[in-house]
Amino acid sequence: MVKKFMLLAVLSVLTLSSCKIDRGLSPDLGVIKGKIYFSHRTSEILKKTDEIRVAVAKSFPPAEFTELITSPPLNKWGGDTLEYELYVPFGTYNILGVVWKAKGKPWNLSDVMGYYHDINSFLPSPITVTRAEMEVDSINVYADFDYVIREASICGKITYSGTWPKETEIMGIGAFKRAPDPNNIFSLLNVSSAKIGIPIFVSEFNYCLPLSAGTYQYIGLFWKAKGTPFTSIYYLGFYADPDSASKPGAVTVVKGETRSGIDIHVDFSTFHP
Repeated sequence: MVKKFMLLAVLSVLTLSSCKIDRGLSPDLGVIKGKIYFSHRTSEILKKTDEIRVAVAKSFPPAEFTELITSPPLNKWGGDTLEYELYVPFGTYNILGVVWKAKGKPWNLSDVMGYYHDINSFLPSPITVTRAEMEVDSINVYADFDYVIREASICGKITYSGTWPKETEIMGIGAFKRAPDPNNIFSLLNVSSAKIGIPIFVSEFNYCLPLSAGTYQYIGLFWKAKGTPFTSIYYLGFYADPDSASKPGAVTVVKGETRSGIDIHVDFSTFHP
């Protein structure tokens, strides 16, 4: 259930590098403090780790790409439990999570190790920092390396026919171990791995998507129009079963494998958002 909320938890990771808070710039800053409890932490995994940060966002789900406020990189060699401090402007933050970046790779949409939530709920818990309560402590997060270590990948070519909708803003691709329900946008939260921001207004694009070993029942494309919330994402196309083009094709990958030929075609003449 925890992984169901990973997609929306990191919709703003693409702007991560631009999010900086200097505690000396303004008196209107508070601090969020807590501990991160890591699981499945090994030296092999740490060698593949570039950065781990704590990040907050005011919106959940975000209505648009917004800047995250992030901590400095945590000391990945510091042990299974780390303390953190995150300085933020006063306000309410509806998601606090631990985000991970692999060495030599860009920030990946689904690389969230964990997020702060109440013990009786899987929904993110809001955190409010005010002038009266400038320090909010004990915001603890359980972070699991198993959520982010992917030692296989799928690759393929995405081709497009027809005219791109002029209102196109964002395209993404995601892999699911269980096929999402096209009538329920929140089933996208079951994504196992995703990449947001693939090229738009092109005729084709070669992609590779890192995955954990396993079987994926649905590899699909998703589309968003300008000025719409992320809850208005549309299903656009999927990798088709070689024996039945109208059905999604299942793909199995093992550790260390790169599976090629996972191609997807989109015909915009049949797409009516």
